Amino acid sequence: MTDDEEPVSASERDGLARVYDFFKFLTTLSLISIGGVFGLINGHNGTNIGKWMILLTVALLGLAAITSFAALTTITTAEMKAKAADPPLLKQLLMSQHIASGLLSVGVGAFLYAFLKVLP
Repeated sequence: MTDDEEPVSASERDGLARVYDFFKFLTTLSLISIGGVFGLINGHNGTNIGKWMILLTVALLGLAAITSFAALTTITTAEMKAKAADPPLLKQLLMSQHIASGLLSVGVGAFLYAFLKVLP
């Protein structure tokens, strides 16, 4: 930080931390809810629950998880760019972040596809 820059106030840092925690909680809650839907389907063998209702529920919860995860990635990227002094390290961190996000997304998507493929 130089003398010309104003330090980030504690309230601004706290606000960003709260937003980050909110999206982290929402991502976790969405994924747990998807697991709950799968548990209910398994317990009832899908007899009383329509296939389209299951697809709609899983899709909405999945979109909530993806949106929250994307927001977490945006916040983290902004923080890294603002604080990184070493450009090669920043590049490596950003690349690792994108690879991990992509792999998680593909893995969850593959699981959902496989599970929904076996629905009655």
